[in-house]
Amino acid sequence: MNSIDVDPHFADFNVLETQDPRRSKEYLDQEQSLKLVYDGRCGRTQSLFKFAEVMVCTLSEQTFEEFQRAHAPGDYSFQEWFYQKLYHFVRILLYESLRVTAFENGNLVFGWTDFPLDKKFDILGFSEEIAEE
Repeated sequence: MNSIDVDPHFADFNVLETQDPRRSKEYLDQEQSLKLVYDGRCGRTQSLFKFAEVMVCTLSEQTFEEFQRAHAPGDYSFQEWFYQKLYHFVRILLYESLRVTAFENGNLVFGWTDFPLDKKFDILGFSEEIAEE
């Protein structure tokens, strides 16, 4: 397993350049990225365009270098990071449901759901359908 696969910051490091002169970039975590895809599936095509912009910005070498500075350099190259990030984006585009957890009546519960996400849930991961050859 590559060290990037277990980096807890990797999934949440997604960048969007903004038109706002007060801040040049917006950072989106994995949940926000999944929500953009969900909104696009609900007919809000602007959300899919925004997701595409996030992909373009995040997959740049400049963003890789920023990630390295923010989270300590890893033992992987830009090319490895690029393809792992691209694979992560494709999985988000193909997601089918969200694996969630919450405390209910003092008990830890797990389940599968989709957006809109109840505030009590935390996303653990997601399932996707990847075509087999």
